[in-house]
Amino acid sequence: MAAATKDSNAPFCLDSYHVSEEFGFILPQPLEELPPYYQPWMDIALRVPELVHSHELRSCINRVGEDNKLTRTVDSLRLAHLALSVMTMGYVWQEGENDTVEVLPRNLAVPFWEVSQRLGLPPILVHADAVLANWKKRDPQGCCSVSQVGTTHGVSLWSLCW
Repeated sequence: MAAATKDSNAPFCLDSYHVSEEFGFILPQPLEELPPYYQPWMDIALRVPELVHSHELRSCINRVGEDNKLTRTVDSLRLAHLALSVMTMGYVWQEGENDTVEVLPRNLAVPFWEVSQRLGLPPILVHADAVLANWKKRDPQGCCSVSQVGTTHGVSLWSLCW
């Protein structure tokens, strides 16, 4: 997430870096859904633990189309990165450490690489995905405290440790 070029005499602007005074590096209002075009990604990403357990994740991902139209906003790119990261890690490790894959299918690798490049993030599950863009207040009207925060998609690092 590279910063925009600014006049060196202008005041420092956190928005250029997608940083909030109130929330820091955490997305203030992370998305919970992508546009309908990306629903196949979300459908699979939300079921990764179940699909890995049943050994069906790779076949589900292999059936997704290869059309790679990218979403535009930073928030939707961050959610896409989370979904693609979770799918990728599951794809690689579905059969455990004795049967990992070395090459990802094009329909997963290309959009994951392109989204990663747009965000300036590596194509792997990172803290920015699993934590900073994967949270919500349990009570939307309530205060923002640790006890009132949960994961957006029920996908936590712990649920990924199948």
